[in-house]
Amino acid sequence: MGPLVDNNGEIISDPVHKTEQLNDYFSSVFTRKNFSQIPCVDEKFDDVNSTSSTDIRISSDQVMKKLDRLRSDKASGPDDLSPRVLKEVKEEICKPLTIILQRSINEGMVPDDYRQANVNPIYKKGGKARTANYIPVSLTSQVSKLCESLIRDAVVEHLENKS
Repeated sequence: MGPLVDNNGEIISDPVHKTEQLNDYFSSVFTRKNFSQIPCVDEKFDDVNSTSSTDIRISSDQVMKKLDRLRSDKASGPDDLSPRVLKEVKEEICKPLTIILQRSINEGMVPDDYRQANVNPIYKKGGKARTANYIPVSLTSQVSKLCESLIRDAVVEHLENKS
């Protein structure tokens, strides 16, 4: 990324200052969610025909299928685990990963690493020196996405079985 122009018309070329300029801009135009208002997972499951998050069971076969389907061309998140690496070591990590994910589901706890994201500015249009011409893209952990997918599949399956 080339230099940026700040609100005073001054050119910013230092990487740290460019990062701060983009961060300030993104923070000013995007709303922050109030996470204190997020309902408990089990409360949401109560809305889905009296199911609890602890009712979700995942198998090594399910995890292996998800690992098989990872797209190797996707970027890694803050944990630097690329989908390509996860696919290459899938036989070795499938069982321990299943245990970790099941425990996370059972305890209703998400590891802090899954809440992290690398935010990259992506140019959209107009002059490349204006921060307003960039959008933030969050790169999250591939394992976190895999876990979300397994939970989503379990909920969908549960709803289909109830109908």
